[in-house]
Amino acid sequence: MSEPLPRTAAEPMAFTQTEFLRGALSAWLWFLLLDISVYGIIFFPMGAAVAAMFAVPWSAAAVAVFAFPAWLLGRALRRRARVAVHVAAFAALGVVVGVITTATYLVVATGRLEIDSFFGSPLWVVNVAASAFAMVLGWRRGARAVLRPRAPSIRRDADAAAEDALVDPACGERGRSAH
Repeated sequence: MSEPLPRTAAEPMAFTQTEFLRGALSAWLWFLLLDISVYGIIFFPMGAAVAAMFAVPWSAAAVAVFAFPAWLLGRALRRRARVAVHVAAFAALGVVVGVITTATYLVVATGRLEIDSFFGSPLWVVNVAASAFAMVLGWRRGARAVLRPRAPSIRRDADAAAEDALVDPACGERGRSAH
């Protein structure tokens, strides 16, 4: 049984619980792919394995903590049809998630937070960028049904073959015979 679609003319970007969960899971998987891949390249050959050890549990916790704020953001934007507004908002949320999660990790792991090396450390840059991109890609996956072009539905006429047989190819008019 599928959920009823909540979208209306007043709320064109409203979403179902299933769409939200699909987007959240997709954002998490995109983050893991991006984060682990980049660390794998930067710190080859062991970077990907080490990154996975930390990225999986920390990002899973981030999804658990930030799913509700993401849901609230989506609800707040449900009346906005412009995709650019959603992309910018979810990218900004991704930056916030990346900064808070990375800062929390650093405080837990080292006992201190070194703000002065914010842009110099690959840890900050990679995690925050991956989080921002993943959040947008997750939103896009969740909003896939909303973003699908509205093609006019084609009605299939069960009598089409019989009606076409009545057309006289000689005169091109329906129901008239040229004889």
